[in-house]
Amino acid sequence: MKKENQTFTTRFPGRYKIGINKFLVPIKLSLFCWFAGARIVTTFISVYLKYQGLTITHLSTLTAISVCFQFFVSMISGMLIDRTGRVKPILFIHASIFLVTLICFIVMPKIDECVTKKIIFDCVDENISHFMARDSCKIFQEGFYTDTCSLINTGNATNDDEKESCPYISLLQKARVSIEKNHVNETSGFCLYHVNFTNYLNEDIPPCGTTNCKSLQMVCSDSDPTYCYYNRIFWVIIYGILVVLNNTANTNVHKIFDVISADMAKQHNSDFGRQRLWSLLGASTGPSLAGLILDKTVSFGSGKSYVPVFICSIIFSIVSIVPFYKVNPKFHKPTADVCMKSFELMKNLEIFMFCIVVLIAGISFGFKLIYGSLYLQDLGASDMLLGVSRGVAILCALPFFYWSKWFINKIGVSNFFVISLLSYVFYCFAFSLMREPWLATGFELANISAYHLFYVAVIQFCDEIAPVELQATMKALAGSLHFNVANIGAAVIGGFIMNNYGGRMAYKVLGCITLAYAVIYGTYLIMKRLNKKKVAIRLNWDDFETDMCIRQNMAEVKGTIIITKPSCNKELMTEGEK
Repeated sequence: MKKENQTFTTRFPGRYKIGINKFLVPIKLSLFCWFAGARIVTTFISVYLKYQGLTITHLSTLTAISVCFQFFVSMISGMLIDRTGRVKPILFIHASIFLVTLICFIVMPKIDECVTKKIIFDCVDENISHFMARDSCKIFQEGFYTDTCSLINTGNATNDDEKESCPYISLLQKARVSIEKNHVNETSGFCLYHVNFTNYLNEDIPPCGTTNCKSLQMVCSDSDPTYCYYNRIFWVIIYGILVVLNNTANTNVHKIFDVISADMAKQHNSDFGRQRLWSLLGASTGPSLAGLILDKTVSFGSGKSYVPVFICSIIFSIVSIVPFYKVNPKFHKPTADVCMKSFELMKNLEIFMFCIVVLIAGISFGFKLIYGSLYLQDLGASDMLLGVSRGVAILCALPFFYWSKWFINKIGVSNFFVISLLSYVFYCFAFSLMREPWLATGFELANISAYHLFYVAVIQFCDEIAPVELQATMKALAGSLHFNVANIGAAVIGGFIMNNYGGRMAYKVLGCITLAYAVIYGTYLIMKRLNKKKVAIRLNWDDFETDMCIRQNMAEVKGTIIITKPSCNKELMTEGEK
């Protein structure tokens, strides 16, 4: 087919025109819709889980647990693609799992806190009750459940000492306790709470004057604490399973789309960056649209709910599957011994250093993705700002994507990795010093080189350094390191440092780690370049010596004398023997 018949061309005044390959239109639409839906989830999932009752520690633990699962599934998917040569069925399986988890998030209940209330009961010698407290009538509207009972101001006394000095300790722990609530008056809002021992008569209770426990502290809750505890654990586990499945499916579809886009770009002599441009358009549109919808639903008085966010994501994800049916990637033939060839490839020092670059960049990216929204919310950012701040950076990256191949080749793929690491350094230190959340819109521009163009360079590097039969595996490995394994570091920094020392300190630690490896990798590239120059000089000198020897040999034939090195004849003899 002729090239002009393959392209839709739009002409502008002058000599300017834009051409889009007809065979790449379905993949562009699929990339736009899928990344719009997927980025909505990654932007709002952390704040949604926090709203549902999970803590930062829970989120960090779930992320760390899911990493190993995601890594192995990603590597297995990449090897299956290389081994079978079929990519569509694997993508449809992961996309279906992703959609099921979104539906589950919509119907999942909130996790209730096991709320307790400490009430101080004073011991009084009355016929009605020996213990009485005066507190607000609003607490514990329904029933009471006694968890523990302990003395007030017992110093360093142990539990056994407490039981010996105050017989009510063991009595309250063994006896069945009921608490009656009576209003002091209709206007005060205070009630009198009386403790009754249902298994004992009042006469069997020793008087307060004979004991050393004038005042007791009881910890009560309005629900059965044992049931509440196990119920909470159950729902945390369910949420954990859904988060693991959602993250795994999302990241695998992302990587498979990268494999398909790079393969089709090669088939039709296009640029991978221009295909990824459409995924970034979707990634900027999705969160901004979802943030706007969420902001409007809250302003209309319907209450806080993240259901519209997931519905929006489901619609985009389903629409992305429709044009993908027409995509026909001509993948390479099935390959045997994928595992052995992959292990041999990893022995290369250049690939090893590249994998560390991807890992370090992935830690910064993962931290921003998981905890960035929480950090901005703590600074006072609105839901709309969370979506807009990400979208602005993506829109600004679009022109760079159109000329990404030229831009990266001009700088050099390896050199661009250093620039990306330094961009993350700026981003992390800027966020650590930020006081106003709206400044994040400007700081997000660092992600143009830190993430957007960086990942294009990663895919280009994989195409250049990996053999054809291992390119899907190499891309899956790079994606797994960046989006999965790196999340362990992100979870550790988020779960430990951010939880104990705050988000500012976490961003400073990330900036220091990234800066350290940027220096290491830059030094490696300099040494590699110097070594290449040294080898080139040596080869040029050897060529010069060989040329001089040939000239001497020719001069001797003509009777001309040329002064050369004594080893010239030996070198000529060696060359002749060779």
